[in-house]
Amino acid sequence: MAGINRFNPEVYGYEYAKEIAPKMQLAPMGWRGYIEMCPVRSIKQSFQILLFLINNILNHI
Repeated sequence: MAGINRFNPEVYGYEYAKEIAPKMQLAPMGWRGYIEMCPVRSIKQSFQILLFLINNILNHI
């Protein structure tokens, strides 16, 4: 868990999107601990959605 808290997906162009899906954990193996996964979305996609919403709001004013 400590590793996932230190990881910054924005370095790779993504952001955490916890509202999309739950976290997942793969079962631990003897040679490694468990692997935890969190949902992410593209920052570029989020920015495009934001621009779309702003454009629609401005067109209705």
